[in-house]
Amino acid sequence: MAKLILLPGKERSALRRHPWLFAGSVGRLEGRARPGDTVEVMADDGRPLGRAAYSPKSQIRARFWTFDAAETVDDAFFKRRVAAAVARRAALPELAGQEGLRLIHGESDGLPGVIADRYGDTVVVQLTSAGADTWRSAIVAALVKATGCARVFERSDSDVRGLEGLAPVTGWIHGEAPGGPLSILENGVRLGIDIAGGHKTGFYLDQRDNRLLLGQLAAGKEVLNCFCYTGGFSLQALAGGAAAVLSIDSSGPALEQARANLALNPKLPAARAEWLEADVFQALRDFRKAGRQFDLIVLDPPKFAPSAAHADRAARAYKDINLLGCRLLRPGGLLMTYSCSGGIGLELFQKIVAGAALDAILAANRPLLARLRALIEALQPQGLVRQRRQEDGDDIDLNAAIDALVDIRLGRQPDPRIAIRRRLQVRDLSVLLLVDLSRSTADPVRGGHQTILDLARQAAVLLAEALAGIGDPFAIHGFASNGRHDVAYLRFKDFDGAWDDAARARVAGMEAGLSTRMGAALRHAGAHLAARPSARRLLLFLTDGEPADIDEADPQYLRHDARQAVEGLARQGIATYCLSLDPLADRYVSSIFGGNRYSVLDRVERLPEKLPMLYLGLTR
Repeated sequence: MAKLILLPGKERSALRRHPWLFAGSVGRLEGRARPGDTVEVMADDGRPLGRAAYSPKSQIRARFWTFDAAETVDDAFFKRRVAAAVARRAALPELAGQEGLRLIHGESDGLPGVIADRYGDTVVVQLTSAGADTWRSAIVAALVKATGCARVFERSDSDVRGLEGLAPVTGWIHGEAPGGPLSILENGVRLGIDIAGGHKTGFYLDQRDNRLLLGQLAAGKEVLNCFCYTGGFSLQALAGGAAAVLSIDSSGPALEQARANLALNPKLPAARAEWLEADVFQALRDFRKAGRQFDLIVLDPPKFAPSAAHADRAARAYKDINLLGCRLLRPGGLLMTYSCSGGIGLELFQKIVAGAALDAILAANRPLLARLRALIEALQPQGLVRQRRQEDGDDIDLNAAIDALVDIRLGRQPDPRIAIRRRLQVRDLSVLLLVDLSRSTADPVRGGHQTILDLARQAAVLLAEALAGIGDPFAIHGFASNGRHDVAYLRFKDFDGAWDDAARARVAGMEAGLSTRMGAALRHAGAHLAARPSARRLLLFLTDGEPADIDEADPQYLRHDARQAVEGLARQGIATYCLSLDPLADRYVSSIFGGNRYSVLDRVERLPEKLPMLYLGLTR
């Protein structure tokens, strides 16, 4: 067996059991090895690291089969690995009865370059590496043995094979083609599968749980399914009781398969389904112009960024499609959005979606923003201000000097204030918005679809836009509690942080839960404000109820604790003002914040407008 010797220090990734060895880690090959051959991987000092499949044409020069240098890679090896992968799935209760499922997922099952999906009694295998290609026969035999399947079809036609120097391979490699169309039953819905021409190995099995979730959310809703492909999401929505489902895709053949899939399910209400062949981006713009809205929108686009090199362009496309989706939602609507782009990581995708959602909030509040901008312009510092008739200053006040000379000529006592002093006009104010994130904020507003937290997010965004426009330093924090020893204090935007996409994403990600230990949260917020050098410091507190927590039954104790916190902040020069959304707040809120340091908002749906206007009024 040939030996692959690594460069000094390059064994670290192998010792951490990373399954790939890149070309830059390889020092030399001792012996002869063809593409796909098994080689023994050695550190520079001779330590054996395992056995791997060699691929001289790929930047991934070797993929580990095993990190046990004594384990033989042969037919029996693949029989063991495949059987273990199949057994892992069989042990999962959530996969019981599923006719479509992934049996092998490459490196996660110790079989790099091997994908195997099961559709009923048919297995589709995809071999994407030189090593997997070399061991094709052993892998197929192991699959047949472990699954008892009637047939195996190979779909090794992905672009990544080209990076390994491999040509595409498709066709039946075990058993005979079925006598009719292939289909599976997925969570009560029958779906036709095109294993020869469909995407992936024939279907997007990885979205099974999300399709089921859509069915659980769809009852009575008008659903828009974008990039619908063969209608998996659409059919689950119909099965879940959707009032109407509009499905869009640019592929005519995919829509034909979707219609055929609907026909496979005669119990589904076909009259509620509409299929539209169109460019999704343009269709959503047309819907926006026509004033159409939906209760639930699914965005499951194709891959926009196959690699990190395409990330910038893909990010713009994802932002565009999610902004369009958000703007088509009715109040309280749901957006189910996905990315299958390897070049777009989870954190970046979350920022993109959050940015789109907040842009939609700003677009929906344009009249209010226009009013805020007018008020902001009046509040913004105006730069240098000249103060006339000063006893000392930077320049002579000519008018005052002439008046003084006239007084002297007339024998009167002159006014000595004949100077002009220049000073920089600044507001010198820091504000911290503290948001109550207790479980009750997840409740819908009476008579509406939005939750209190939905409105709090919108209000926080609009206030942040106002504060950024004025130039006042600000922070946005939130809290919830689970007893005196477990107060969750969350900093979505700090004083020294920018109001950028990352901060917007954190605000958009606010979640409700637990209780309201108000005093502890006020003290935390006060510590952040106390560190500010501003002459004026304001803590703006947004809550939907009175203090409460799981380990304290006496509400008077928690009210008194909150009152002490407010008084402590006042002694530090920090002003506190409460905006309460509780219609019963007049019974207790003045005992905490003082008679003129709170407001009760009766119409909670006006919170996005009232919060920034309240701030402007308090700091005028």
